[in-house]
Amino acid sequence: MKKFILALAALATSALAASLPRTHDGFFLNLTLGLSYQNFGYEYKATRYEGMTIEGDGISLDADTKIGGCVAPNLALHLTITQVQNFSDLELKDEYERTVATTNQSESLILFGFGATYYFLDNMFVTGSFGLSVFTIEEVGNSRAGGASEAGIGFQVGVGKEWWAGDEWGMGVLGTLTYGSADDKDDIGEMSAYAVGVKFTLTLN
Repeated sequence: MKKFILALAALATSALAASLPRTHDGFFLNLTLGLSYQNFGYEYKATRYEGMTIEGDGISLDADTKIGGCVAPNLALHLTITQVQNFSDLELKDEYERTVATTNQSESLILFGFGATYYFLDNMFVTGSFGLSVFTIEEVGNSRAGGASEAGIGFQVGVGKEWWAGDEWGMGVLGTLTYGSADDKDDIGEMSAYAVGVKFTLTLN
C-alpha cells in the first residue's frame, strides 16, 4: 500500500513538473462550491397512489469534485462527483396538486460520472459529465432515518470563466445545470430533479 501511495505521489509530481506555467496540461483537479435552485419530484407508479407526488424545491448547497488529466492542450478528461443538497421540507401532493402533508425530510442528488472540460484562449471553459445518479432522503436533523434510490442516470453541463491565481492555479465562477432520474428501491415510484447553480471554482492544472 505504501509503495502504491508513493507511486501516485511520484506520478502527480512528474505531471506537475512537466506542466508549463499558466497552461492547461498535465494533472487536473477542479473543486467547486456554491448554491443552486433545485426542483425535486417523486411520482408514484403504484395504482393505489395514482396521481400523488412528493415535491420539493428551493435553494440548495451544490458542490463538485473533478479529477483527471489533460489528454490534449486545453482538454481535460475527468471523474466527476457532484452533490446537490436540498434542505427544504418535502411536500406530499394529491392528483390536483394540493398539498396534503409536509414531511420533515430533505433530499439530496448525487452524481458519479465521467466528463470533459475544455478551455478557450481567454480561459472561458465548458464542461460536461454523464453517469449514475442516486437520490437520498433523510429526516432533517437525523441522518440515520431515511433511504436511498436505485442508481439511475444523470448529467451535468456548465460554462464558466477562470483567472490565473498562480502558475498552476485558477479561480473563477461556473454556472451549471444538473439533472438526475432514478427509481426507488421498492419500485413504486420514480425520482427526478434538476438544479441550476452558480458556483465558485478552484482549479489545479
